[in-house]
Amino acid sequence: MRKTESKMMGARIPPDWAKEIEAIALGEGCSTAEVCRRAMGQFLGKRGKARATIESRLRRLEKQLAALIAQNLEGD
Repeated sequence: MRKTESKMMGARIPPDWAKEIEAIALGEGCSTAEVCRRAMGQFLGKRGKARATIESRLRRLEKQLAALIAQNLEGD
């Protein structure tokens, strides 16, 4: 998203929310701002990109799980 197409808005959030947002951003490989944009998009009913992101995250987690299972089987 280009800066000319967006407006900067700010909000204060509880520290536990901030920690969750940071953890999600780290897991998704994106910025905390992107996590907030996705969350607001979902709240506003703009789920197209968010749904694709969830599906992408699910595929990544499935691959990680398969790798862990394979690694565990090799150790047996």
